[in-house]
Amino acid sequence: MRNNLCLVLGGGGFLGSHLVDALREAGFPIRIFCKSNSSPTFRGGDWQAVEIFTGDFVTGVGVTEALEGAAFVFHCIGTTVPANSVADPVYDVETNVVPTIRLLRSCVQQGVRRILFPSSGGVLYGPASEPVSEESPTLPACSYGITKLANEKYLHLFRTLHGLDYTVLRISNLYGERQTGKFNQGAVAIFLRNVREDRPIHLWGDGAIVRDFVYVRDVARAFLRAMEGPPAQIFNVGTGQGTALSELVRTIEQVTGKRARITQEAGRPFDLPYSVLDIQKVRRVLGWEPRTALPDGIRATWAWLNQTRNLKPET
Repeated sequence: MRNNLCLVLGGGGFLGSHLVDALREAGFPIRIFCKSNSSPTFRGGDWQAVEIFTGDFVTGVGVTEALEGAAFVFHCIGTTVPANSVADPVYDVETNVVPTIRLLRSCVQQGVRRILFPSSGGVLYGPASEPVSEESPTLPACSYGITKLANEKYLHLFRTLHGLDYTVLRISNLYGERQTGKFNQGAVAIFLRNVREDRPIHLWGDGAIVRDFVYVRDVARAFLRAMEGPPAQIFNVGTGQGTALSELVRTIEQVTGKRARITQEAGRPFDLPYSVLDIQKVRRVLGWEPRTALPDGIRATWAWLNQTRNLKPET
């Protein structure tokens, strides 16, 4: 029987911690890697059997040691979001692309079976008026999308040159428990927190921007399906359904029973008017379906947020 040790880079964060929970429930041995000056903020269930390695992904300190014996690597570490990537694209490349290339080289040296990479379905594609498939043009309007795409290309290169297997999941707008709104990312988390604290919600543009909001636990299930899926694949992971930001606000008001205060802001040049993913491929190939309706996911996120009022964002 082949070794099934799973290494989750960024396992103490939003997506990474949900992956740890899903892997633990499925019975996989798990190791996480996080910063030396922090400990995992989110611990779902019994994490006593989870190995914790610390270091610095950007400089590579501790990464090779964490990779030893790992069969699957989940690369959930990122240092930027669309807005601040535009402000400093050099930093974006230096802290996301270069360390990922270093990681891939170490994966080859350590005999990793497969690396699974959460890419962006929200900013990687170009303008569209209908759901975009994996074959749609990739025309990122911000550095964040460009670096995600660059990392996808390096995954393909290392597969071609060294046989390192990979799976890319291009995720739409992710939300759910443990999302803190750090760096002003995550509309659901930010809107809910502002409603709870009676602060205004800042809507970029007129509220007609449409996004595909997908629940984090559904995405964690997609990663588990992808572990044994066909090699060298790219999958869109979303709901295939669009929700306007104004509609999102109304849903939040219905779930929370609170009235939202809205402040209109000028539109940002990197915000696509419409971004919804075509998920036919992941349905067909991996048999994955989103299970969580938006109001239900928002309800779960709202309950978690009210239980963790003083929680600081994990890095």
